[in-house]
Amino acid sequence: MPGGLNVNAGPLISGTGATIGREFWDTYSQSYEGENKFVDMVSNPDIPSKVKNQPEGYFETVPYPVIWLDGDDIPEKPFSSVQFVIYNRSWGRRLPYNEDDLVYEQTQSLIAKVREFGTHWGTLYARILIQFMTAATDPELVPGTTLAPDGAAMYATTAGGVARFGVTDGNLPTGYAAMDSSAEVLDAIANEVNRAGRFLDTEGQPLLDPGALSEILIVAPRAYGNVFMQAFNQSLTQSGPAAAAGNVAVTNYIMNSGMKISLWLTPRITAKAFYIFFPRVNKQPFGKAVVTPIREAYADMTNDPQARTSKRFYNQWDSRFGPYIGPCFSTIKVTDA
Repeated sequence: MPGGLNVNAGPLISGTGATIGREFWDTYSQSYEGENKFVDMVSNPDIPSKVKNQPEGYFETVPYPVIWLDGDDIPEKPFSSVQFVIYNRSWGRRLPYNEDDLVYEQTQSLIAKVREFGTHWGTLYARILIQFMTAATDPELVPGTTLAPDGAAMYATTAGGVARFGVTDGNLPTGYAAMDSSAEVLDAIANEVNRAGRFLDTEGQPLLDPGALSEILIVAPRAYGNVFMQAFNQSLTQSGPAAAAGNVAVTNYIMNSGMKISLWLTPRITAKAFYIFFPRVNKQPFGKAVVTPIREAYADMTNDPQARTSKRFYNQWDSRFGPYIGPCFSTIKVTDA
């Protein structure tokens, strides 16, 4: 069957198309260890799926124990659940080339482009996560608008007409300077860790265990990299803006607190805002249902009559999965005033 032979879920081991494929897989594996190590920190476990629209859900807070008065039946109270749907989609790309491109190749430019494509595929999940984080529209990724299970965007001040997670401004605080100096960054992080500590569950009790707030991932625009690197890579930091009179070096109280901090600087974010994630929280704001893991198919002289007739070869890769926004109480967006 032309164009559809030798489909594998991993590297192929022989033939011209297989040689090209090995270059892709080697580079993909290296790229996957890059941005995706951060994506994994804020992702729920993959959900196996076999349907186009995958129903999902989770239970909200169960009741807390209360006094059981003599002579009364034991107290009981129902609890609710949240339902949502994950939409699975196909993802793929074919790279065509002519056999002559290989036979007369001197500069390794074709191989370099295959390696580059391996890198591009390795960043797919990061691109989708940041699309969700920034509420961007990208028809080549996830079309339309994706909402969290509570009906709000990934970051919102309210959900269902009330303050999200029981705190004014929810997980989208605004209105204060947060990114013009390392001191501002540190103060903003302290503010928002404390905000997360005030989040309430549906029973009006603290939502997050304090221990879950001891590790954070910061995602920030590369354009402000110097400020964030100063904030997290020096034991002494500025007490205020760099140009302020009387500015002195003080102990970096965030680092001294023993909090584990990971920093992801990316040019994919351009607005003056940064994002805080708490990877130890049991429900994360990103995940995917997986129908078909990434696989490869190729056409060359060994397996495709059309390729033998025209010398037009290709390698292609595809997968089926459904990215989704999960519960968002483990993340906060800080927008600089």
